[in-house]
Amino acid sequence: MSNWRLNIVNGILKNVLDENDREFYDRDGVVESLIIPEGVTAIGKYAFSNFEGLKTSVFPDSLTTIGDGAFDGCSSLVSIQIPKNTTTIGVRAFGNCGSLEEVIFLNDVVGVYMFEGCNNLKKVVFSENLTKVDKYAFISCKGLEEVSFPDSVKTIGQGCFANCKSLKEVHLPAKLKAISSDMFYECSSLEQIDIPSKLKTIGPNAFENCVSLKEISMPDTVTTIGALAFNNCKNLERINLSKGLKEIKEFILNECRKIEEIQIPESIERVDFMSRGAFSCTDFKKVLFPHKLVSQIIPLPNKWSKWAYTTIDGKTVELKEQECTLDLICRTLDLNKDTIELY
Repeated sequence: MSNWRLNIVNGILKNVLDENDREFYDRDGVVESLIIPEGVTAIGKYAFSNFEGLKTSVFPDSLTTIGDGAFDGCSSLVSIQIPKNTTTIGVRAFGNCGSLEEVIFLNDVVGVYMFEGCNNLKKVVFSENLTKVDKYAFISCKGLEEVSFPDSVKTIGQGCFANCKSLKEVHLPAKLKAISSDMFYECSSLEQIDIPSKLKTIGPNAFENCVSLKEISMPDTVTTIGALAFNNCKNLERINLSKGLKEIKEFILNECRKIEEIQIPESIERVDFMSRGAFSCTDFKKVLFPHKLVSQIIPLPNKWSKWAYTTIDGKTVELKEQECTLDLICRTLDLNKDTIELY
């Protein structure tokens, strides 16, 4: 079947029609090349989904919108260039394009799950005006080895590079203030990363299972590190906790057994039940701990059985607060008391 045409209505490329004006599903890989004409402003949802023979597609400068799944499953597509005027990109617009190797962005945004499962993607070139990369944009791009962002980028979404198992090196933008949750989850080849000097937040599970990561140096602007942020970073040897850090979340360094020394910053406001297990399964030889945190009186959550009850004269009594003793700190954080040095 070789007779097909683009179905364009009021500037929207909706789909492809066959010679009888019926929607054409390219099951035989007939369509190998697309040149979308100038004047088209949008490509509809799933317009070319599973066109498995499609190798090249040229987009016009007039294009502003690429719909959900527009090229999902185009397994022969090798490279694409997103036009500068494209402002809206739908979910999984280019998901599961297994042969896609190169992407060039001339525009300012990257869409949600945009390249999920593009296992051969190796080169990504961003526009110098890029401002936002949406969540899970490059999840499971298992061939991607290096990424460098322009300093114009202000936001990188949740799980953006999760499960990118070949990713070794990342250059984050200087203005970035948050490493979002799951951003580098399961990036098992990630060896180094430069933390921006103005960063404030490292989200939950941000570097979980980054088993090749050896060192983290964070600026003192960081005030929050989420739960499990560095969980199971088995080869992490050195980490400095920010001097601006306000609280310790649970399991942040769980299973980081190669770290021998750590300093808890004086900026920590208190150690309470939200800090439980922060350093479980570690082998610290020395822990520098601020004296001011010992003997604090901390409030306890109602009906939280591990801490909120005690027995007095044979009766169970609900506690509203408790003294933060060194023993309690060690039990909460999973620390060996013998390794602690107060300062």
